[in-house]
Amino acid sequence: GSAVVYDGTIAGKTVVSAGGVLTTDSDVLLSGSIVDAGKVSGGIVAVSANLTVQDGGVLEGTVASNGSIWVASGASASNVSVASGTSGYSQIVISAGGSVTNASAEGWSNIVVSSGASLLSASTVSANNAGDGIQVQGGVVTNVTVGEHG
Repeated sequence: GSAVVYDGTIAGKTVVSAGGVLTTDSDVLLSGSIVDAGKVSGGIVAVSANLTVQDGGVLEGTVASNGSIWVASGASASNVSVASGTSGYSQIVISAGGSVTNASAEGWSNIVVSSGASLLSASTVSANNAGDGIQVQGGVVTNVTVGEHG
């Protein structure tokens, strides 16, 4: 099935099963724990929230703002970003076998590319040398732009 959310917050534990689709406007807050084995697009992963893209899952156009996006083996994400101010921390973690295309990190945030993972087209700008930018831990990274303090 599918669900479209235009406004508000999705709270608690949310599971998007294989074949399912969750579409949100860009300002909808995703809080708590989101497990994606289908397709999730849009939204903001809120403070302390985690969005896990599982095997076969797809994530598109989502922002983590003081939250985390985890991309597991067999999962993919595109057009995703992490950004946070001085009061929090955001990250995208790509596990072995996972892939991310078109990602950005800004502020106190980072993108971790594990061994066996891939990141294609990324940019990073850290606020006053505070963020980690991109950490390559044995994975493959292609086409990276590093801005000021990145």
